[in-house]
Amino acid sequence: MANGKHLPFESETIDVAFCDCVFPHLGVVGDSYKIGSTHFNDRLELVREMTRVVRPGGHIVVSSPNRFFPFDLFHGRDTGSYRPRPYWPGDKFLLSVGDYRQLFRMARCRKATALPVEGYWGFIQARLTWKGMLFGMPVRFVFWLVSRSFGKPLGGSPLCPWIVVQIEKL
Repeated sequence: MANGKHLPFESETIDVAFCDCVFPHLGVVGDSYKIGSTHFNDRLELVREMTRVVRPGGHIVVSSPNRFFPFDLFHGRDTGSYRPRPYWPGDKFLLSVGDYRQLFRMARCRKATALPVEGYWGFIQARLTWKGMLFGMPVRFVFWLVSRSFGKPLGGSPLCPWIVVQIEKL
């Protein structure tokens, strides 16, 4: 773990870098989900730093909620609430597979591929209550569906709330 904009590693020494749900929080106003004017440059700065430390042929794996899903299940909810926040895909707080692809291409990377999401989230807290179990079932089903070969094209679509993207450095 380190500050993503100043990683404490020599250039091209890491085989795989992983960044979990950090990108949406770069360039926001305070501790919110409202993006500021520097959001794109802040995200690009993290991309360039991650790319700097990964060796050629190495990989970067990023994950976050999917911008194209019509609800944000992870931000802007009241504590203990299972009610998702409606989300407009034109909002740039969250990212899509294409957004990651664009950012990493600017840092000389290729092959941004959506990975399976089944098992990524355990929904452990949600399983402690009947409401959590009930509301978590559709999300777990979608994660299962998009992680199958026949459902793979649905990964990153408006049907899937979460994305995991693997990028290869040139």
